[in-house]
Amino acid sequence: MRTPEPPARSDLREPKVLLACSAQFLSALNMGISPLLLPRLSAELGFGPVGQSWVVSGYALAFAGFVLLGGRLADVFGGGRVLATGYALATMSALVAAAAPTGGVLIGARITQGVGAALTVPAALAIIAAARQDLAGRSRALASYAGSGAVGFGLGLAVGGLAADTIGWRWLFAALAAISALLTGLTVGWVQRRARSAGRVSVWGGVLSSAGLLLLAYTVTIGAKQGFYGATVLCGVAGTGLIVAFVRTQVRSQSPIMPIGIWSRPGFALTIVSTMLLYGGWVSAYYFVALLLQGVLGLSAAAAALAMLPLALGAAIGSRTAGWLLPRVDQPRTVVFVGSLTCALAVAGLAIPAVDQVAIVVPVLLVVVTGQSAAFVAQNVTALSATDLDEAGLSGALFNAGCQVGSGMTVGSLAVLSDAVSGGSRPVEAAAGYRAALLAAALLALVAGMIVYLPRRSGLPKAA
Repeated sequence: MRTPEPPARSDLREPKVLLACSAQFLSALNMGISPLLLPRLSAELGFGPVGQSWVVSGYALAFAGFVLLGGRLADVFGGGRVLATGYALATMSALVAAAAPTGGVLIGARITQGVGAALTVPAALAIIAAARQDLAGRSRALASYAGSGAVGFGLGLAVGGLAADTIGWRWLFAALAAISALLTGLTVGWVQRRARSAGRVSVWGGVLSSAGLLLLAYTVTIGAKQGFYGATVLCGVAGTGLIVAFVRTQVRSQSPIMPIGIWSRPGFALTIVSTMLLYGGWVSAYYFVALLLQGVLGLSAAAAALAMLPLALGAAIGSRTAGWLLPRVDQPRTVVFVGSLTCALAVAGLAIPAVDQVAIVVPVLLVVVTGQSAAFVAQNVTALSATDLDEAGLSGALFNAGCQVGSGMTVGSLAVLSDAVSGGSRPVEAAAGYRAALLAAALLALVAGMIVYLPRRSGLPKAA
């Protein structure tokens, strides 16, 4: 049993850790604002259903496609430089979105915002890894990091819905530009820029990885909603082919974007798989509960978003609990298992027909978020601890890519399951489909907790 360490000051008081957490907050905020803006955007810019899906998914697609390249850039050029570049890109893209004259320009701005997030998020994790090399300090910092993302997403949902009916979406994007510009300046002033490493960035490898991940992300997000037919299947096949080609180039490359050896580090691959499953189960629970609140319980979109806003409290409780527990337990995977089990049981509880009132659904979902957040912090700590310090950006990129692919694949697949079970559009029929999907999501969360106990090549990863 590790000896408990004395309490330390809040990690958010240290400028570079605060800026790293701000990257996760801003990324989640940008992801959360768009769903409830869609009706107003459609009315003003003439969006159809396809355009609407691109406003929401374009950001996630770009994030997933470029995050691996962003991680490699952070390892070569340093987290400070890449974080400032990502914030600057977020500033410019938000300004373009605020002034967008057409739907196509707005979609392009959203895609560029996703590229900015693909730079800032792995750079933020690289900064945290360098700033906190002891297990206790890294656990606290990653707890703040995870909590920042959950608060950002919940706040984004509420702000998007309220802005649509008050100040308007253009002023909302202008405010995001101002926040991003402030963060750019603070990063330049507060985060020390280290010397560039001797490594190089392979342009060809970057093209292959970005194109392959973009196509796969399209397949499991937008394409999943279209039933995996026609062009969607071709995109999936092409994306898989490009990823295979990317892996082959990495094996032969002298300066790979993704050194293949990282997957042989004790516990790393299992942690990424566990993260994909748990994150997919959690996002699916969020998704289907939102549908349940609106389509079955009769809440408006804005009311549903406001009802779910307190879930940020669950994220704060779970992440801070993990930050306190990790230095005090023998194995981080214990926290992963307990958090995943808590999440799985609560998601299964949401599938019970008797859980059919907002006053019951929201507290149960709060338990889901609490368990997921605790496990998420432990998974992040384990992934970073399994790799060397000069691979922290790559580790963070692969971790976040796993989250994006896992959530997109799971939501798309469970949406198909839900439609097959429901058999109709009446509230009672729709509820049956949603609950079947929630049971499947609970099973994924349970497997995520169990998989970390599979045999490893050698001992558990040690803290850097």
